[in-house]
Amino acid sequence: MDIEYYETEIAGQTKPDKPKRPYLKRQHTTEEAEEYVKLLKEWEKLYEDYKSLVKARREYLQDIHNRFKSACLEENGLLDHPNKEKIFGYVWERHHSDGLKSVYDELEELAMLFRTPKKVVQESC
Repeated sequence: MDIEYYETEIAGQTKPDKPKRPYLKRQHTTEEAEEYVKLLKEWEKLYEDYKSLVKARREYLQDIHNRFKSACLEENGLLDHPNKEKIFGYVWERHHSDGLKSVYDELEELAMLFRTPKKVVQESC
């Protein structure tokens, strides 16, 4: 599996900059208040754009995570295992901070415990 592909995709997703909300000082003039209203309307538009970018980024990262999980499970013969979500979740929680390679390596080791050997399956049929 090409783990570098997933790491590159994740690294390429930078967090958008949050726009700074304008403020109005306590002692303000009418002109300053009018300017504040104008800046606040501009900020509201920028903030909505920011929220859209954050949502799109979150969805994209979730898609990458799901594709990585499916590829890991498939490659290790666990795609049809009834507890695949628990197995992957266990490995993810303990190793994702060490990188995707660490997650994959640990899943590969655990997969040996959860897979039914093909020879045993064939003999029982």
